[in-house]
Amino acid sequence: MSDYLQVARSVNHTPDQIIITTCIHQSIDLAVRLLTDVGDRAWVEEPCYWGARSVLQSSGITLVPAPVDDEGLNPRDHDLQQPPRLARHRTLLEYARQHNVWIIEDDYESEFRYGSRPLASLQGLDDAGRVIYVGSLGKMLFPGLRIGYMIAPEHLVDTFRTGVAELYRIAKVS
Repeated sequence: MSDYLQVARSVNHTPDQIIITTCIHQSIDLAVRLLTDVGDRAWVEEPCYWGARSVLQSSGITLVPAPVDDEGLNPRDHDLQQPPRLARHRTLLEYARQHNVWIIEDDYESEFRYGSRPLASLQGLDDAGRVIYVGSLGKMLFPGLRIGYMIAPEHLVDTFRTGVAELYRIAKVS
């Protein structure tokens, strides 16, 4: 999986940065629980994947819907005045670095792009460690398998491993 992510998705990581979860929902939940506080704001694509929306809302995060265009998330000028704790979009990498915010990249259906080359992952362009890349093996293997993963920024690997072990009782792998 590590080689596939590096070659096909341009995800920069070491195998140690892969955190196994039960699904994308759990990956997002883990990041939200460990990196945000109740009342923090998060930009979300509008329309937003219902699973991400429900995880964020149940954690007490204030959702700020942002329009989407051909290049992805396109926050309005007034959205940029109050930085969120979580954001998502390639052009926001510098913004994320400057404002110390996180980007959760759910690379949904990236392996099923036909007729064009897949876009490089946002995580692969991130040199500040602000992107948390999440995915699932369900679409490639079997949906009932319920195996997800996240690529944690290097400086968060131990925190996320401990979080998975303590919050979800999944064995901590060192």
